[in-house]
Amino acid sequence: TYFSNSSSLNQRIIKAEAYLSYENTLSQSQKRFLTANSFKTKLKAYCGYRGFGFNKHLFDENGNHKKFDNKQKPIDYDKSGGIEYITISNT
Repeated sequence: TYFSNSSSLNQRIIKAEAYLSYENTLSQSQKRFLTANSFKTKLKAYCGYRGFGFNKHLFDENGNHKKFDNKQKPIDYDKSGGIEYITISNT
């Protein structure tokens, strides 16, 4: 739905906006089981199913993480100014 529109692909999108857009497509009973974390998990699965890349810019050409936090844990999110962004790429 949101990413079925090709203008949403290959764009840095605020995760909260995409989350709200998805939440608006759900029934009240479905919304009870949706969290921001489960949304991200579902979105990653959707990308895998469709052959899209999820935040591909955070990985090198071999699929290894480019960035790590101070505890050497891989960073798989794109955050700036306290706002998390997602990028779904079809390339």
